This record gives sequence, structure tokens and C-alpha cells, in this order.
Amino acid sequence: MGNTLEIGTRGVLARCHDHLMVLLGVKDLVAIETPDVILIANRAQSQDVRKVIDELKRRGWERYL
Repeated sequence: MGNTLEIGTRGVLARCHDHLMVLLGVKDLVAIETPDVILIANRAQSQDVRKVIDELKRRGWERYL
């Protein structure tokens, strides 16, 4: 979705808003850009986003939530 260019990719979920995201020869990824954060994760671990949220809170980086 958005400004993405995918070449030789497989099993990728990509969302980009402000920049061009180029995905070359990768597989099984989730790549999401928001105005403040870029998340790139293995699709098999996408359910672990809660761990990221907990770590951001622990570091006092709530502005990224």
C-alpha cells in the first residue's frame, strides 16, 4: 500500500505514506511506516508488537506509541 516498490519479494505486507519504500528480494516481512516510526518485522513475529510497546514505555518513549 502507498509508495512501495517490491521486486523479488514474497509474503510481504508493506505500508508507506510519506516516503518511497523499496523492498528488494525479501520475504515474510511486515514493513510499516508512520510519521514517527518505521517497523520492520518478520511476519512470524508480528504478534510480538506488544513487546515493542512495552519496551517503548519502559524507555519513556511514549511519543512513538
